[in-house]
Amino acid sequence: MSDAPSTAGDETARDDAARGFISRWSRSSYAERVISFTLPEQVQAVRAQRARLGPVTPETIAQTFQGRRTKQIAEIIETLKILGQG
Repeated sequence: MSDAPSTAGDETARDDAARGFISRWSRSSYAERVISFTLPEQVQAVRAQRARLGPVTPETIAQTFQGRRTKQIAEIIETLKILGQG
């Protein structure tokens, strides 16, 4: 992991990746959503939803995902905050 500050290009690439993930996720079936997404993909999805919705509760974000528990989302949000991304 680099200590170099993020650039606008890095942010754009992350935003593009998040939009792509959300697009794929929204087209997937319920079973695919629950089974196939890795932890990094879940973190990316929560980060994208927080960027889109703003500083909302884990409960609000949980409502946007099928099969995701509020506790899991709260843990992801806390992790993002620790990393300075939330």
